[in-house]
Amino acid sequence: MTNTLTQEKVTENLASLVAGLHYDTMPEHVTKAAKQHILDGLGNQIAASAIADQARIVQGLLAKWGGKEESTVVGYGHKIPAVNAAFVNAMMGHGVELDDAHGPALTKAGSSIVPSIFAAGEAEKADGKTLIAALVGGYEAAIRVGLAINPSHRKRGYHTSGTAGTFGTAAATARVLGLDAEKTAWTIGTASIQAAGIQAYLKSPSMVKPLSPGKAAFNGVLSAYLSREGLVGPVTALENDEGWLKAFCDDAKVEELTRGHGTEWKILEVGYKPHAACRYAHGPIDCAQIMGKEKDIKAEDIESIKVTTCELAFRQSGHKECKNLNQAMGSTPFGVALALTRGDNSLGDYWKGFEEQVNHDIVEKVEMIIDLEDPGMGVMGRAATVEINLKDGTSHTHRVEAPKGEPEVPMTDDELDEKFLGLARAVLPEDQVRKIFDLVKNLENVEDVSEISKLLVVAGGKPEFKG
Repeated sequence: MTNTLTQEKVTENLASLVAGLHYDTMPEHVTKAAKQHILDGLGNQIAASAIADQARIVQGLLAKWGGKEESTVVGYGHKIPAVNAAFVNAMMGHGVELDDAHGPALTKAGSSIVPSIFAAGEAEKADGKTLIAALVGGYEAAIRVGLAINPSHRKRGYHTSGTAGTFGTAAATARVLGLDAEKTAWTIGTASIQAAGIQAYLKSPSMVKPLSPGKAAFNGVLSAYLSREGLVGPVTALENDEGWLKAFCDDAKVEELTRGHGTEWKILEVGYKPHAACRYAHGPIDCAQIMGKEKDIKAEDIESIKVTTCELAFRQSGHKECKNLNQAMGSTPFGVALALTRGDNSLGDYWKGFEEQVNHDIVEKVEMIIDLEDPGMGVMGRAATVEINLKDGTSHTHRVEAPKGEPEVPMTDDELDEKFLGLARAVLPEDQVRKIFDLVKNLENVEDVSEISKLLVVAGGKPEFKG
């Protein structure tokens, strides 16, 4: 792909990149990665359909509202307008803290993009090759925007998965609809008018966190359909003097939006989550799991625990208050406690461990420390150190430079497959899970993605978690 980009037309150049993506011209390792991210996203949605109260509330409301029966609500099985299905399914995508994440961009693209392309793809009877190209394009848009605006965007309090995620879902849906470069630029421009999301829930216990990727999906899908109908959006929306970058960050790195189109595939930079926890909790969880197993640490022997991380990790997941399961999954102190008592931090372990008082007791022994001088930590680094002090005076310390699942410490293909299978089996019967697995692994051969969508539901429409 020829790179003829300029800094003056970053919105249009990004649109041209997305509109020009085709399965048959992308490298095989990129399309393989896309299918794995789709599988990961679907597993998260299936599990969340049975466990996420937020999604249950929203799907119930949307079912009451009704509308054109276009796209399937995961788990529940009824069909609603594509834009609404994308909304509630994206809430599920972010509902169990297992969605993929790009560290420097601070965005979880899969939670909103996978539901968006399936909602639009089912409504449009799109084929698997189209969905793969759309997913790659969506990740390009979301991650590049996230890289351009952070860390100042996050320091202001924004939730990048909601803000940058809106550009990802808009671009991906535009590709599903087959929009040309001009209309894709309209779509990105229209999305910019709607992209939003703050993190007030970190300081005020509530249920609204998954609304950010949910609305990112809704707004992105809506933007693409509006463009198809002829609504013209601002084609310099990202870069102009009244544009989105200037409004939403202090020091936009515009070059991140333009560098390496067609050669630097952003989807290859995305990490996966092995633990059902905030990504910033994963490094400390890895440390605690390793020490708990190697040193045979017992809960009753723990005197105190010190967790040293970056500034954003402290802000994002340093809280001790865990009044509900979602707060617990978002808490580093709780994740460390669970790692030491159960030896694992799967969704099932959180489901059961939240009811065990010993974990809440250990949380009170955890001290969170910020190290701005450590090159691996600083403002938003992923390194972490955990020190466990025992009542007999002994102390154990472990450090990781990056959590398991990041590209530099990757999960294996088998581990990723087992992650999906475990989540899906907790809700769906084995034969159904295997059909989904096989279809996604061979997605390029699927002629109509509704063949997959119809398998993402529970007989009777009442998902239950069997984990």
